[in-house]
Amino acid sequence: MNDDNGMQYSLWRHQYIEQAYYYRGKLIDTFNLLEKSIEHLLMDYFTPNNDNKRVDFRFIILDRLTFQSKKDSLLALMNRYAESKGFVKTGSNSWPHSEVFKDIQFAQDERNRFAHFFLIVPEIITDDVIVLAEMRDGKGFINYDVTKYYDTVTRIQNAKIGVNSLLS
Repeated sequence: MNDDNGMQYSLWRHQYIEQAYYYRGKLIDTFNLLEKSIEHLLMDYFTPNNDNKRVDFRFIILDRLTFQSKKDSLLALMNRYAESKGFVKTGSNSWPHSEVFKDIQFAQDERNRFAHFFLIVPEIITDDVIVLAEMRDGKGFINYDVTKYYDTVTRIQNAKIGVNSLLS
């Protein structure tokens, strides 16, 4: 690598790392908004019209639950809600809210990647905005170009919209 290419790569590398931090944080923040929507739905259901109990419910119950527990609670609530509206689950149909929960699971999986996988800096200049490495079981790299990244963020945002519409 000549000096010009080395300098160009060095500048690109610095910009890539700074932008990767931004992309990582933005995705995690988008996921956090989804989690807050789930919390609000649970609070609305269990503590309607009582601000004191809402605060207690958040600090005593929700703040002690993992995201998985919140998701499982919401799923149980939605299954009961669907049944109360006359839905009968059989082997040949899906819950009315199953697509929302697929999006929630996708969001959870992506959040875990962005929170726990190592940031990889490519050895050459690429169009990737972030590359993550999964070290468990030697699975390798996950590359996100700008399109894949924003499609992922949009799907997480859509999961939030889906959650907000569940009891409507």
